[in-house]
Amino acid sequence: VACSQTPRRATLDRERLIRCIEAQESGGREQIRGDRGKSWGLYQMGKARYSEGGGRNYGKAGRTEQTRVMRVLLSRYLRDCKGTVEQQIVHASRSHNGFGKASIRYAADILRRYKGTKP
Repeated sequence: VACSQTPRRATLDRERLIRCIEAQESGGREQIRGDRGKSWGLYQMGKARYSEGGGRNYGKAGRTEQTRVMRVLLSRYLRDCKGTVEQQIVHASRSHNGFGKASIRYAADILRRYKGTKP
């Protein structure tokens, strides 16, 4: 079998996933508050979650710092997830959203965004 014909496993595009989470959570608005004031920023993180990712200046940081924190958190979410790209997206999305009942729909929404399909 030629190299070009060897099937390759798809790889998760983490930056694309981060953009999907941002679009879902804040629509790109850097300083927005949500969840009755409990969440903040591009990725709608609470203060504890933001701190877990090594974040500084909660409630004031700009896009660069918020995205750095999100990259750290995404790496943690996916540390033990070795499934397909779809499984990784669902796992990371539910990890970010809190694994409650609502996180099932949230993960489906993120997966649709990632695939570029409409609901």
